[in-house]
Amino acid sequence: MVVYECAVCRRTVFSGRRKHVYEKGHQQKLAGVLRAFGDKVAAARKMIKGAAVVRYDPLEHEQKFWCYCCEEEVIKHTSDGDITVMYGGMLQHLCRPEHIKAVSKYWWTHQAEGKLKPQFILTQADYERFKSSVTKALDNYEETENVLIKQIASQIRETEESRMEMLKAVLEVCFKKAREQYPYQTRSGYITSDMSSVRVIGLLLQSCVSQLQVVIS
Repeated sequence: MVVYECAVCRRTVFSGRRKHVYEKGHQQKLAGVLRAFGDKVAAARKMIKGAAVVRYDPLEHEQKFWCYCCEEEVIKHTSDGDITVMYGGMLQHLCRPEHIKAVSKYWWTHQAEGKLKPQFILTQADYERFKSSVTKALDNYEETENVLIKQIASQIRETEESRMEMLKAVLEVCFKKAREQYPYQTRSGYITSDMSSVRVIGLLLQSCVSQLQVVIS
């Protein structure tokens, strides 16, 4: 009796591998595995002509995928801590010689449909096209970031100017009201009341603060 552990069916088979891999149940499960894996590979392949470079997000861009052929987890995207090349890790894995050998072994072991095999392998030429696409995407990303930085800087300047204008207007109102409430000045500008200078200054500041709070709220 030949015992065989089928990774696709996830069970022990006592009829041997050669007989088992041609069974309908095995082929159906194999088709399901390749269909799910193929959808992920297809999404990655779209990046060959249109690479995407985005701002790094640790929650999203540290994801991994399971390579059924190599039987290992592989990082899906490529990141440097600041930016991320979408599906960069996956495409790099698909063109590795070790992966290509593993695909051939997987197809032979499970008798997968031969015409599907090229979908799960990335040629070196395709990977070079992907790198060229990444270069263009990186240039576009940097240009977009520069424009965004300029826009933010402009907004900050406008906000500061608006705040300064508002503060100036508030202070003018405050001092006007303060002078109306505490008209203790001579023509030369010196305080002539018996009220001490310190107390007058304190009252002026208190009035300004109160008026400023009213305007801001």
